[in-house]
Formats: sequence, C-alpha cells, structure tokens
Amino acid sequence: MSEQQQPHLEVFSRNRISHSTVILGVVPVTLFSGMLIYALWQFLFWIAIGVLVLLLVGALYLVALLFVDIYQRWLHAPYIHVSEQNGMFNTKAGRMYPLALPPPIVVTEEEDEDMQRAKVLLCYDTGMHLKEIEKTTGVKYWKIQKWTSEYAAKKANR
Repeated sequence: MSEQQQPHLEVFSRNRISHSTVILGVVPVTLFSGMLIYALWQFLFWIAIGVLVLLLVGALYLVALLFVDIYQRWLHAPYIHVSEQNGMFNTKAGRMYPLALPPPIVVTEEEDEDMQRAKVLLCYDTGMHLKEIEKTTGVKYWKIQKWTSEYAAKKANR
C-alpha cells in the first residue's frame, strides 16, 4: 500500500509577524519610554500625588452617584405603579394617584345678545355692509338683518 499524500496548502495567516517588524516597533518604543522615565524621575512624587488625587475624585464621584440613586429610590419607594389607566398607589396615604391629568374643560365665554347687538349696530353705523359685519362679529346674517332693520325703523321714527 502506498500512502496517499495530501496536497500541501500554504495559508497566509494574519497572525504571523515578521521579526523585523517586532524589532523596528518594540525597540524604539522601549528606548523612548526609558528616556521619558529618566526625564520625569525627579517629578515622580508629584505625578503620584496627581494620580492619587484623580483616583480620589473619581471615587467621590461614584459615591455621589450612588447616594443620588439611593435617595431617588427612597423617595419613590412608597409608590406602586399599578397601570397606565389607574396610575399609582401611595402606600403611606393609602390612596390612588392618576398618572395623567384629566382633560381640560374648555369654557368659552359667549357674549350675551345685547353685547352682540351693540357691536353689530356700531358696525352698521360706520357704514359696513351686512356681509362684512357678519365676518367681523361672527353673528348670523339673519340676526344682523333683523337688528339693523329694527334699528333703522326706530331711527326713522325719531
């Protein structure tokens, strides 16, 4: 029996690094880092204090965030969310609170008939046409005709 040989495939791997790349990259970085450490050696004490202050400020910030979160949870603890329609239940007071306010009640002030009539007759005295008076005051055309005819009749009798 003869052994069957598999065809040889050369796979180009992205993980392969040439040694010249390592030497050209690592050696200058190491030399530069060493020079930097030598140059900053006299300031090492102050650098350490600065790093410790930054760590302390970061820790205080995290403690403040934790405090705010715990305080918020403590404030909202007595309220139980029931549903969108029913709202929330206050366990301390024993009552329900709606999530949304009821729709507003719109109240329109309608002018009484005497005020409307006065506006119409004022416009009529200025010489406006009846259609213009209707657009200006918002009073129905038939009412304007009735009021102006009554006004003209009273004016003629004087």
